Amino acid sequence: MRSRDVSAALLCGISAAIVAAAHGDVTDGEAARSALGAVRRLVGEAHEAVVERHGARGPTFSIDNRWRVSVVSSTGDLPRLRDRMFGGSEHAQHRLQEPPGSSAIEAAALELVHRVFPDFDMGEFVLDAAKPKGEQARVEARWRRVIPGSGFPGPGHCFVDFCWPDRAVHSMGAECPPIPDEWRRPATVAAERAEEIGKAALGDLQGGWLETTKDLCVWDEPN
Repeated sequence: MRSRDVSAALLCGISAAIVAAAHGDVTDGEAARSALGAVRRLVGEAHEAVVERHGARGPTFSIDNRWRVSVVSSTGDLPRLRDRMFGGSEHAQHRLQEPPGSSAIEAAALELVHRVFPDFDMGEFVLDAAKPKGEQARVEARWRRVIPGSGFPGPGHCFVDFCWPDRAVHSMGAECPPIPDEWRRPATVAAERAEEIGKAALGDLQGGWLETTKDLCVWDEPN
C-alpha cells in the first residue's frame, strides 16, 4: 500500500473515532432507512433492506436484491452505492459515440449527488477528475477534500460512475467525516511551499511523486 493510501486510512480512522465518541453510532435500523432513502431518491422506489454483512465501519445492505449500499455507522454516510445488475443491463452494452467534456460530466454528476445525497456538504471538495471510462458509455466524476486554511488533503470522498448520456448509475458514494478544529488552522508552511522545499531538498525525483500533508512529506520511488 502506498503512503497516500495509508495516510487516508489513518485520517478516516481518526475521524471515525472522533465522531463515535461525540455522537455514538447509528443503529442498523437507522442505517437501513438511510440506504433505502438514497435508492428511492435515485430510482423512485425501494422496498426491502437486508443486512449482507457487518464490516469494521458499518453494515452493508442489499436493497431489493439489486442495490448494494454501505453505511458508515459512526456518521451515517454512504461511501458506496452500487447497482449489481448494471453489468447485465442494456446500459453496459452502450458505447460512447462522442465523449463528453469534463464540464458536462461534472455538471451531470453534481445533479445526481445533490439528488441522492441532498444533505451532503461539498463545500470542502474540489473536482479531482471527470472523464470517460474506457469504451463503454460510462463516465465518472470524482472529488477530493481539501482542508480550508492549510490546503492539505482531508478525509472523505465523493464520486459518481454512470452511463452517458442517460445517467443510469453504476455506483456512487459520498463521505465527509468531521475533523478536529486544529486541522483547519493554517499550517506553518503552506502546501505549495512545503512541496517546493521538499523538492529542493530531495533534488531530482526522477519520475517519483511527492506528497505533502500537514506533518509529513513523503517521496515514493517510481514503479
